[in-house]
Amino acid sequence: MIFLCISLFIYLFSKEKINAILFITPLFVLVRTDTIIFNFTAIIIIFFLYKDLRLKSIISLITSTIIYIFINNYFNNYGWATIFSFSLIKRVSNPADVNLTISISDYITVLGKGIINALKDYIFVSYVCFQSTTIILLYFFAKKFENNKEIWIYTIVSISNILIRFILFPVTWERLFIGFYVMSTIATFLLLSQIIKKYSHI
Repeated sequence: MIFLCISLFIYLFSKEKINAILFITPLFVLVRTDTIIFNFTAIIIIFFLYKDLRLKSIISLITSTIIYIFINNYFNNYGWATIFSFSLIKRVSNPADVNLTISISDYITVLGKGIINALKDYIFVSYVCFQSTTIILLYFFAKKFENNKEIWIYTIVSISNILIRFILFPVTWERLFIGFYVMSTIATFLLLSQIIKKYSHI
């Protein structure tokens, strides 16, 4: 479902249907509350990119936040510390009844293990190499942001979401990143097609 949300964003942005994006993104939080990260990064970028839609961007962001808070309170969802501790430190049979806390040393230990595991994850490493190449090509062949909005947006949203998610939960589970892997791949192919078109006329 998260992949579907990201796919909808890609489709709507490719068609320049920004109003539709601002309307539909708050609903993504209903799919999974952690899509609030995606909403914040995407909407903030739209806020700076489209000056005439800043009010709608703010409304969309506030709506996303209200839905997020409402769902967490209504369903008594676990907080970040509980999910982090239960998933990455120690599993307990009744996390809702235990006051789980995380020390700085606990987080650093998990982060260190996460980085080591990430370096062993060939899909994640491939993404990093792939994305690094794209950024270099962007600098040389598509530096002007206004003329390459789609490529830049997909690249920035992809990188920012994976970075934020990894800082919050130092794991490279594909189910969390697959949508952003696809988004960055689309950006790379768009860039390559632009480069090929440019040099095919020489």
